[in-house]
Amino acid sequence: MAYEMAKRDRHFRPGEGLVARYYEDTVKNVGYIAKEGMKQTDIEILNIMNKNIAK
Repeated sequence: MAYEMAKRDRHFRPGEGLVARYYEDTVKNVGYIAKEGMKQTDIEILNIMNKNIAK
């Protein structure tokens, strides 16, 4: 989506989603999502893998 916006000379503004005023803060936001937001996803992936092993 960001690519398509950039082609039209549009962009996300600070405060929209993960975008912060400074790029360092945006990177921290993405890192937080990758670390904290994916914990449950990791658990569910392991559950699926364990079910496949048990078959």
